[in-house]
Amino acid sequence: MTLRVSDKINQGDFKHSILQKFREKIKKITLNSGILDNKIIRLEFEIDKLNPMTWLINQQNHLKIYWADRENKFEFAGIGKADEISYQEFSNLESAFDTLKQRIKSSDNNLKYFGGIAFDQTVKLEKSWKKFGKFYFIIPQFEVYNDSEKTFLAINIRNDRNIDFKGIGSNALNQFKKINFSKSGEKLQEIKIVNRTDLPEKETWIYNIDSVVKKIKKSDIKKIVLARKTLLESRESINSLHLLKKLKKVNKHTYDFCLQIDNDVSFLGCSPERLFKKIGRQILSEALAGSMPYNSNKRKNRSLLLTSEKDIEEHRYVFNEMYKKLLSLCEEIKILSKKDVLNLSYVQHIYSKFEGLLKPSKQISKIISTLHPTPAVFGLPVKNLTKEMRKYERFDRGWYAAPLGWVSKEDAEFTVSIRSGLINGKILSLFSGAGIVKCSIPRLEWEEIENKINHFLKVLK
Repeated sequence: MTLRVSDKINQGDFKHSILQKFREKIKKITLNSGILDNKIIRLEFEIDKLNPMTWLINQQNHLKIYWADRENKFEFAGIGKADEISYQEFSNLESAFDTLKQRIKSSDNNLKYFGGIAFDQTVKLEKSWKKFGKFYFIIPQFEVYNDSEKTFLAINIRNDRNIDFKGIGSNALNQFKKINFSKSGEKLQEIKIVNRTDLPEKETWIYNIDSVVKKIKKSDIKKIVLARKTLLESRESINSLHLLKKLKKVNKHTYDFCLQIDNDVSFLGCSPERLFKKIGRQILSEALAGSMPYNSNKRKNRSLLLTSEKDIEEHRYVFNEMYKKLLSLCEEIKILSKKDVLNLSYVQHIYSKFEGLLKPSKQISKIISTLHPTPAVFGLPVKNLTKEMRKYERFDRGWYAAPLGWVSKEDAEFTVSIRSGLINGKILSLFSGAGIVKCSIPRLEWEEIENKINHFLKVLK
């Protein structure tokens, strides 16, 4: 059965149908004490085709989540909070994931926690990242998602024997009445930039990279990834979802995401890089490193990239390390492709694909801690590299280049949150990094990062 809402006029009938089913479900739950053992109660309905992004923009809720996978097979939007796993509640990531696992073990596989972690769990976050914490995962109260060319609406309620479930159900009903199911979206905000600041500025960056290259030639460091931060100031507070919708139009083959903590604070981006996808015990991962600007001559692009000494060297380090990490997690592993080219709208990368069978004991927290950080966003060898990076990066990466994605009872998918930005009111902080090896040319590394943030600059004025 599909519940339909075709325009604003019949939203009332549509909502009435949902509310009736919602009330019936709550009544059944409150009468049947056996169901109280479930930690999260989920009601899911197939509905008429609806664009999750448009739906999300139309909602008057300060807490919003958006996710679309790289293949455009799964697109998700959520508002409100049914449950959360946060740094304020748990002392470390492992205990947080243990609790997460317990809360969803009795649920169906459609129930997902969405969120991510900070790049470095050992440092105190800067003020601009404080609201995200060192990790944060959430089950939205209301969801709209597209999967297998069908659209679904879901309502989630956290249940506990110590909580008045009937009262929570009534509150959820009242919140549901406020949801806007209009299929037309508002005009997108024109974001006008009035000031730009680069950290570091160009001259310092070139000097730093020259110093790092000299150090690599004299030490056991094979590769180090250094990031830049570009602060853009707008005339007015930036609407994160309006910005993301514009970004989606100029990007292809990317994971598109936004976590809006409140109306003025959001983390968003369009990342080409998969950290891993877990389907039961199957795991898919990749090594992505080396980049060049992309233009219309695909054959020439591919030839230049795959014959570039610097890019081949950078990719080789990432490939070898990712293969080694996956071997520690898996009973068996296959190399699906060793050296291919990923073409994006504005840049191309060398990438390899792996498929493995996970050891039965490997939990999500272990997979994340093993694979993150990848050499593509950190470097090699890992020992003492953080200290070296902090000499040159005079800002907090926060959630930039860290795992971000979702976890369900059996499956999970995480991207590496590169090509991303942090919104704090009128300020958009863009982050991007470059892999430095012994044959890197400092001036070209600056241009590489300019190219990587260009998809943001294109949609700003």
